[in-house]
Order: sequence, then C-alpha cells, then structure tokens
Amino acid sequence: MPRKRLSLNPAPVITLRAIKHAHSVFLWNEPRDLFYRAATELIALARNGKTSLTIGEALAVLLQTWNSAYYRFHKFDALHFKKIERLCQKHQTILATKVDCWRLANTRRRAGGL
Repeated sequence: MPRKRLSLNPAPVITLRAIKHAHSVFLWNEPRDLFYRAATELIALARNGKTSLTIGEALAVLLQTWNSAYYRFHKFDALHFKKIERLCQKHQTILATKVDCWRLANTRRRAGGL
C-alpha cells in the first residue's frame, strides 16, 4: 500500500478580509463588469416594460457578454432569439428572481459590501 506524502506547507487560512480583497482586485481587473451591470439593468427595464427591448433581447446582451468566445463562432440569428424568448417565458419566475438577486448584489458591491 503506498504511503501518503506529508505536506510541509500547511494549507493557507482564508479570511473574510482576504476574500473581500480578492473580490475587489478581480473587479478592478475585470473589464466586463460594466457590461454585466448594464445587461442586468436592461433585463430589469425589459421586465418592467420601460424599454422597447424584449426580455429575450436584453438577455441576449448578457449572453453575448458572458460567452463572447462561443458567439464568435456560432450564429446569433432570429431562431436563436426566438429560443431565448421561449425560455424566458417558460422560466419567467426564476429569471425575475435571479435578476433581482444580481441587482441586489451589484448594489451591495457598489456600496462597499461583498
């Protein structure tokens, strides 16, 4: 039976302060954060009927931001939009809850919370 190797380096202790610092460094270096916030705002506006965009179109902005490499090689055509719209209608309650959670998290983050 093989023997386990003992590590001479103990596992680092992760603190809340370290997590908050890492989070702020990530946001500082993540240029897409603005696009995420703008896209979730568009979804909220579409849900409330305050834009000419549909929820599916607003969600498409978020998808293209998150998955830019994927959409570079795959079509984002009318059929794709139609599928997104159908999914939005089918999962309307879940989508509303998630968008509200994203917006709350963004609000807390901008206020200095994690």
